[in-house]
Amino acid sequence: MQRIGYMIYETAEGEKNRGFVSMFAQAGKAYGLRFCLVTKDQYKTSPLPDFVINRTRDPEVSLFYECHGVLVFHSSDIVHTGNDKAVTLQKLKQKWSAKSPLQIPKSTVIDLTQYAVGLADMTQVSIEDGKKNAFIKLKREVLKWQDKCGLMGHNVVLKSVGGHGGSEVFLVSMEEWDEEEKTQEKLQPLLNRKLLCQEWIDSDSRDIRIYVIGGQQRYFVRVPVIFARTIPWVGLCESILWTI
Repeated sequence: MQRIGYMIYETAEGEKNRGFVSMFAQAGKAYGLRFCLVTKDQYKTSPLPDFVINRTRDPEVSLFYECHGVLVFHSSDIVHTGNDKAVTLQKLKQKWSAKSPLQIPKSTVIDLTQYAVGLADMTQVSIEDGKKNAFIKLKREVLKWQDKCGLMGHNVVLKSVGGHGGSEVFLVSMEEWDEEEKTQEKLQPLLNRKLLCQEWIDSDSRDIRIYVIGGQQRYFVRVPVIFARTIPWVGLCESILWTI
């Protein structure tokens, strides 16, 4: 009996990934699996499948199928954790701090979402004033945190908690805070977001992605480190079988 699985994407992402879904559909035939592309605006009105691969970053999609008893990859908890850098960082600290000396960059969370009112409600705050207020708060919070941590004068990395693929990540030097107009423009994508501020660690380390299958580390890829990259890394990475 053929089993039906949905691969759920945001509408725009679904169009870009039709070829990827076709690869699953072709490979699934040998196992009696039929893969269907379903967009996020369709999933609640579509018949329940046998299983789901949630390719959105919305944990509510996974939760919907969990509540209906449908097997879903990944769970709502994993989708939530994996798409919020602040939550991921907190769980890493909770899990490893008592077991091993896991070195995590000094970090703090800065929430600028309250300043989004200036971008949504013109009757309260103008768009430009909203951006300026958010930048002033950001600068004040970063410098206060640097002073507290003994990092005054050092570079910092600012990143939105929900960014992905190297987007919405910015390196900011101490000198740039004095060039307020220029730096405000540079940090524009963050000025109505919840974000992480982290110490900049200068190293020659590499970006390594580990794949866990059946509870075992099976495979990993080395990805070129391109700071604030805007180009896809697919095709640039080095694939290596796990041998240790």
